[in-house]
Amino acid sequence: MKKLLNYLKNIGYYIAIIFIITLVLSLLNLFGLNKNVTTVISLISMVILFLVLGYIHGKKASSKGFITGLKLGIVMLIILLILNLIFFRTKFSINTIIYYLILLTSSSFGGTIGINKKK
Repeated sequence: MKKLLNYLKNIGYYIAIIFIITLVLSLLNLFGLNKNVTTVISLISMVILFLVLGYIHGKKASSKGFITGLKLGIVMLIILLILNLIFFRTKFSINTIIYYLILLTSSSFGGTIGINKKK
């Protein structure tokens, strides 16, 4: 039960941060920032978000930080996919799959770093 509450808390933080990032990027786009720049900022912010949440979750893990980060990354990607289908209704492309693989890799890398920094 404690693990489930921990996952739900991380998912809540994740969704809140996604909405904040979306709001900030929308405002930047509204003020005339180039779409390519906002796309790069979005990618970097999402990679950092996945890395940090993987690190935090990996630091609390008992073993196998890679697997812990991978599990958390898959859960976050499913949520991201659902939000993407609800709000944006975009179709899958090779770019989307590469984007999701980059995010999944950063989450598992964060879990690995987190388990190694454990005291």
